[in-house]
Parts: sequence; structure tokens; C-alpha cells
Amino acid sequence: MLDKIKLFFKIPKLYFFSKNILKKIEKNKENNSKVDFLRKRETLKNKWSQSVLNLLKVKYKIEFPEDLGIAEDENYILISNHRSMVDIVLIQLIQEKMPNKKTLFIAKEELLKMPIIGSVLLNMGGIAINRGSNSGTLKLLKEIKKQNKENNNMYVLFPEGTRTRKEEYNLGDFKPGIDLIVKKFKFKILPVYIEGQPEKYLEKLEKDQSPLKVKVGKVFDKEEDKTVEEMYKEFVSNLK
Repeated sequence: MLDKIKLFFKIPKLYFFSKNILKKIEKNKENNSKVDFLRKRETLKNKWSQSVLNLLKVKYKIEFPEDLGIAEDENYILISNHRSMVDIVLIQLIQEKMPNKKTLFIAKEELLKMPIIGSVLLNMGGIAINRGSNSGTLKLLKEIKKQNKENNNMYVLFPEGTRTRKEEYNLGDFKPGIDLIVKKFKFKILPVYIEGQPEKYLEKLEKDQSPLKVKVGKVFDKEEDKTVEEMYKEFVSNLK
């Protein structure tokens, strides 16, 4: 109960900081060229993410391979497992290793309607998806096609479709659609695996929580005879 009270009193601080970040984004949009605006927006997104992690006292380590295999002027899709809302800010910080990429989170419509984080994600380039309908999938494909008119996008998707919070964590099944997206747009895939229990930082605001490990793999192409889910699970299996 005490932890929930502590978290409650941190919400106003997060709200006002987020509001300030959004104002800065709007100001940069008015006063800079599109290229400069997008670059500065990513810097502000990273700053916001770091502040959220500091506020929640999250300890973490991001592990990169020697060569990510990321090329300029190409679009990619980043896929990751999903344990908690903390995942979003951890994933955003990966962008610091790819300064010319802009991260576009593909998120459920309900998430984008949430106070604070919904507004931040929308203003930071979030793309809504309605997983329950074919029209929602078509709308998503149209939006990606529109965004692809400019290169250097890093789309972020949590293909499990929801957070898996069990202590004995097993990677969930992927929701339909990821293979269609990858095939249609010929995306290369950047795999990421979050190891640990990020949800604990939202339940217990203590300093002695175990550090989270964000393991970033090397970009790979989808193989014809394998699904994206199969290839991602092979990546995860090789980490252990």
C-alpha cells in the first residue's frame, strides 16, 4: 500500500515534466526545419525516457552487439517482448545508438488514449492500431506506407500484443499481422529482449530492485521458411 501511495505522489511530477517536454516539441516544430525538428524530437524523447526511469529508480543496462547492422536511409522494425509500461522508455533509449533514426511506436488505441503517456506517445510519433478488426490493420498499413515516404524510421512493435506480468515469465504467442507488415514493406528486423521484472519497479519503489537487462541483437532479414515469431524466439533462446 505504501508503494502505491509513493507512486501516486510521483504522478504529478511526471505529468508536469511530460507537459513541458510536449511544449518544447511544439516549439521546435515551429522554429526548425523538418529534419532538425525530428532530430531534436528524438533528443527530447530520450530525455523524457531517462527522467521517467530516474523517477521510478529503475536500474538497467542496455547491451549492444559490436555491429547492429543498421544502415542509414533504410526503415526497420524493432520487436521486443513486453512486461510493463517501463518497456517503452527502455526501448526509446536504444535510439541513442542510432541518432539518425526516429522511433515510431505502434501501440493499441487504448494506450494512446491514456493520460500522460498517451499524449506523449502521440506527440512523439505514436501510431495507433486497432487489433480487433481488419480495418484497423489496413489503417496501420496505410500509415506505415505514408511514414515510409521518409526513410530512417525505426518502427517499434510489441508483437505479444499485451503485457505478460507473471513472475515465471514465458514469451507469449505473437498476435497476427507482424509477418504481413515485414513482408509488405521488406523490413529488416531489430530484435530486443528485456530480461528481468520491470513491473516490479511499478509495484515497489525501492532502490534494491534487480537491474533490468535490455539485450539488443543484430538486425536480421526474415527467412522465407520461418515466421518472424520463430526467428525471434530463436534469438531469445540463443541469449540463454
